[in-house]
Amino acid sequence: MTGWLIIGGVGALVVCIIALTLASPFPERAPNVADRRACPDSNVELQDITAAFDVEPPPDAAELRFSSDAHPMFDEHTLRISFRTTPKGLRTFLAASRFATPRTVAQQELPAADTCPGPESFRRPLMTEDQTPAGSSRTLVVDTFDPAHPLVYIHAVD
Repeated sequence: MTGWLIIGGVGALVVCIIALTLASPFPERAPNVADRRACPDSNVELQDITAAFDVEPPPDAAELRFSSDAHPMFDEHTLRISFRTTPKGLRTFLAASRFATPRTVAQQELPAADTCPGPESFRRPLMTEDQTPAGSSRTLVVDTFDPAHPLVYIHAVD
């Protein structure tokens, strides 16, 4: 008899927890950022999200676009950013961001290109991947089709 009371009590407790979870509002995502370079639904400011992944764009970055997200329940962050730079700006960026030198890769190894912020495809890509000391995963693709203005694309997730 005591066993059935314990099972019934545990069952009632589980039902109460589920009911309270469903009745409580889920945390809302932060409002969209006002930066004109942000893709729709980006909710983390550029300087905050690039600092989180240690990927500050070089001062000469042009055509910069980014997509950012901070998940309110799981405290996960995602960044996608693309920009053009100069060869010198690229060297400075790679050193400051502590990325390894990108290498030639097969097309199937590349991350899926996004319409915002990335290109629809890469023409002459080099790629490197790493993890930050904090455990974030970062993928860098450099499209060298225009050697004077390489296109940099980064996808980072923590």
